[in-house]
Amino acid sequence: MELQPVTLNLAETVQGLYTGQLTDIAASLQDLNDRAEAELDRAIAAAQAKGANVSREDFIFANWDPTQDYSAEMYEAL
Repeated sequence: MELQPVTLNLAETVQGLYTGQLTDIAASLQDLNDRAEAELDRAIAAAQAKGANVSREDFIFANWDPTQDYSAEMYEAL
């Protein structure tokens, strides 16, 4: 509930690169990643401050395979 979308998001970053408003692909994507990571850290800290038992480990799905649908069985295996 605490996580807020970052702007420029991925679509806006790609649009900016395509239109020439952004020129450095690597720097633009790194900036997006850095802002998204910072927002996740902020949201986790805010949720923890409200008593939620949450951490970055809750976002790790070690058995995820991008070529398969993630099933209930895979989630339970965690």
